[in-house]
Amino acid sequence: MTDAVEPVPDDVVTPVASSDDDDRRATRLSWLYLLVLFGVFAAVALLAFQADDAVVETAATTTAAADASSEFTSVDLEFVVDGESVTLRGAVPDVASRDSLLQSAQDRYERVVDELVIDEGTTMDGGRLNISGNAFEGDTDAAGLQADAAASLGLEAGGFDVALIELDETPVDAQVRISTNTVVLTGSFPDQVSLDEFEVASFRIFGQAMTDSSALVVDPDTTLTNSTITISGLVDAGDFRAEALATELSRFFGASSIDGSSVSFDTSPDALGRLESQLRAQVAATPILFESGSADIQTTSDDILTNLALAINAAPDVPVEIVGHTDSSGDAGTNQLLSEDRAVAVVDRLVSLGVDEARLSARGAGENEPIADNETDEGKAANRRIEFEFEGATSDEPAEDETDEDASTDEESDE
Repeated sequence: MTDAVEPVPDDVVTPVASSDDDDRRATRLSWLYLLVLFGVFAAVALLAFQADDAVVETAATTTAAADASSEFTSVDLEFVVDGESVTLRGAVPDVASRDSLLQSAQDRYERVVDELVIDEGTTMDGGRLNISGNAFEGDTDAAGLQADAAASLGLEAGGFDVALIELDETPVDAQVRISTNTVVLTGSFPDQVSLDEFEVASFRIFGQAMTDSSALVVDPDTTLTNSTITISGLVDAGDFRAEALATELSRFFGASSIDGSSVSFDTSPDALGRLESQLRAQVAATPILFESGSADIQTTSDDILTNLALAINAAPDVPVEIVGHTDSSGDAGTNQLLSEDRAVAVVDRLVSLGVDEARLSARGAGENEPIADNETDEGKAANRRIEFEFEGATSDEPAEDETDEDASTDEESDE
């Protein structure tokens, strides 16, 4: 028997796919795809635009830097030599550069004409220094000036067009001969001005009474170019007047003209004895002061110790004993140790000031070698002292009753 098929109710509708719906879905997908493509294209375009801006900005920065750099002009300096003088010409960026160039010129030439100008639009980078003019035969100052000045400021040594001319005059050859009581000056000078400078320099250092200048003459056929002034003689150890004269003469004639190599120091027993007396007088006038009861040197004694170091170095190779002394106040054993410590402290200070340590020795005499009466304050002050004894010196130390009663009382007590 066959099952019966129930009829479908009239109000139930079975859904059927429509072709219109499929078309609408396809259209929507197409638009979505186009939107995605547009978004990607827009993002790519934006990134490209930003990259172009960065390139343009970098190029603009580089161009600005190049423009700023091009605002400065490398210096092109011209130094013109004329025998004994030199003229400086050109523009430099600042005062420091000009001062450096002037100093280089003044180190080699007595007469320097400054025609340099300050121009902030110039730079030393890539700059040149040219030398031209005329120089006397044998003159090396022009080449030396170019090398020194260029090196000091990082310039290129540019052109060198210096013609050498023959000297028609004889260079000055003057002499300063120093002896115990006299300074003898000899030589010919091109004019009275230069002769007077030579003579007056000796007057300033040695005094007019000690200077014999009767042999000096004026000779127009001489020249100060390549001149030589020789200082010679035997001077007492510790006598720095020959060096002072060399410094004085160099102000007018130039340091390169001064030859002081022929000066030697007299280290005979008598000369060393005189040096001891001079140092004793200096220390009496300006005592080496210590803190009370200590070997610590006061700072007020720095200058006298510096002068003593110079004097000792002026007696080369001569051993020196530094002796510390005290007065009789307090315990003798304590005074002995204190005098030894103070002598060692002075040795250490002299070594720090450039004296060869191998030349120095220290000894403490305590209260055992007085030079004045320990019963008075003045005598005690005189007995508290440091002395310098040069090996081999002729002693001329004063007897106790000859000691200056006005000895300084500024030194601190040993108690």
